[in-house]
Amino acid sequence: MVTRRLRTTAAAVALVATAAGCSGPEIGYEEIQPASDNTAEATETPAFDVSGPDGATQVNREILDSTFVATVIGSQITAYSEASTESEPVASFDSPNTYGDVAGNAVTFQSINHNSRPAGWVQVLLPIRPNGSVGWVQESEVTLVENSYRIEVDRASHELRLYERGELTKTSPVAIGTGDTPTPTGSFYIHELLQPPTPDGPYGTFAYGLSGFSETLEEFNGGNGVVGIHGTNDPSTIGSDVSHGCIRLENEVIEELVNSIPLGTPVYIT
Repeated sequence: MVTRRLRTTAAAVALVATAAGCSGPEIGYEEIQPASDNTAEATETPAFDVSGPDGATQVNREILDSTFVATVIGSQITAYSEASTESEPVASFDSPNTYGDVAGNAVTFQSINHNSRPAGWVQVLLPIRPNGSVGWVQESEVTLVENSYRIEVDRASHELRLYERGELTKTSPVAIGTGDTPTPTGSFYIHELLQPPTPDGPYGTFAYGLSGFSETLEEFNGGNGVVGIHGTNDPSTIGSDVSHGCIRLENEVIEELVNSIPLGTPVYIT
């Protein structure tokens, strides 16, 4: 049995945005509260079909009009390999995220296969390696909220697209990873929201930590290779392959996202 406990410490917050796709010196962060007003209908089909042409990841947009966010209620939660406490634990998480004297957000997950699950259990996407890891958590230990937003990132066109209830509401150019440190493809979600101590630093005004990790870097600047979406103090890099795997936006765009979308929002990278 392998149980990985993710603890929230002051050191951890300093490493999130420097983990994989972010460059520059190690800096500290203060966690902030994101927007969280969401309503929509739930759907069931898996969001990704990897059997597309040339093995490329294909987004099934017909089923992405809404998802569910599972937010931890207590101080700790364990995800299991099956919908049973008798099954093998996959990972344990401490909650809420607290860094120094700043109270952080409770741990969140993206619920999957929401309407076809055993009573009392929720299947969730987990923010651990390998990318795409899933587990089961007890429904009594989380609150479930419908989320009508999703983000798609198209690496080929260097474009981020924001959808609400299936409607495209915003597009924005982005910078992505280099050929040696590419931005990973797949189905992820926004796991945490961080604010750099200075808005004119390399991570801009805000940074999202995703549930995914670099597939070429096991660590970066002391972190564990988490991939993020963040602002930048060098907008001239937008539209290029320049990062260690993170997705860079202009500061005004990440600020708009922070005012709109909650933790748990799915991010599909193709």
